[in-house]
Amino acid sequence: MKVARIIVRTGIAKFRIFPIVMFPIVEKTTVLANRHGAHLNPKSTTFLPFGTLWKFGLLPGRCLLCGLPSQRAMDLCEPCEYALPWNLNACPLCALPQASPVARRCVECQMNAPFPDGVCSPFLYEDDIAKLLSRAKFRAGFASLALVSELCAMQFGAQQPKPDLLIPVPLSWRRMAKRGYNQSALIARYVSKSLGIPVDLRTLKRKRHTRPQSELSRSARLKNLGGAFTVRRDLSGKSVALIDDVLTTGATVRAASNTLKKAGAQRVTIWVCARTPSNEGL
Repeated sequence: MKVARIIVRTGIAKFRIFPIVMFPIVEKTTVLANRHGAHLNPKSTTFLPFGTLWKFGLLPGRCLLCGLPSQRAMDLCEPCEYALPWNLNACPLCALPQASPVARRCVECQMNAPFPDGVCSPFLYEDDIAKLLSRAKFRAGFASLALVSELCAMQFGAQQPKPDLLIPVPLSWRRMAKRGYNQSALIARYVSKSLGIPVDLRTLKRKRHTRPQSELSRSARLKNLGGAFTVRRDLSGKSVALIDDVLTTGATVRAASNTLKKAGAQRVTIWVCARTPSNEGL
């Protein structure tokens, strides 16, 4: 084991940073390292710093759901991943779960599709996904948010055509000040890093504070968001993926989507982590 110490020099004083531990990496790490853009010689022992180990995910992972070692870089063990409420048979336009595995529109979307460009929702908002997203949204559970975003990015990446921009649903300044972060913006950043699609945090804004949608009835939710969003630049010809954490009645993303379309966006696809298994409000 090799230990290196780094001393950061400033104009005033010297600050000693904790030792960087160098661990030997053997051939089993080659595939994982190559996935991150590194190239290791499988026939030789290579020494990597602690920070690189963390980047490669070589430190032991621990499942955020059961608490046991995950035995892989992700903080989710395979049994818990398998048991997640995946939204497998979903309507391609509103992501409402269907009884049949055939990818066809649900009855509501056949009559009047609320999201004509489609919705992608990898999960249903129930069980462990509801637990992870609630932890992320209301208790600053950033590890939970990163995990769900990583899982969703795999599904979002399969969507065609690819959008030009990722735009998260914005919070009002009042709610942003109270919570301290926008979970939708964080999801968009994770997905952007994974898929290489730029994220735009400045174009779509809330121009007025609204009551939390969870406190309102269906009809009140639709009225609550009237004129709530504004767009700060022209989006003519752009294909946009609108990012949010949960799709419930769809009132929020519908209002934001309509605002983007009025600004010239050619296509607005809704990408959400989870969908409530109900069509109420659509």
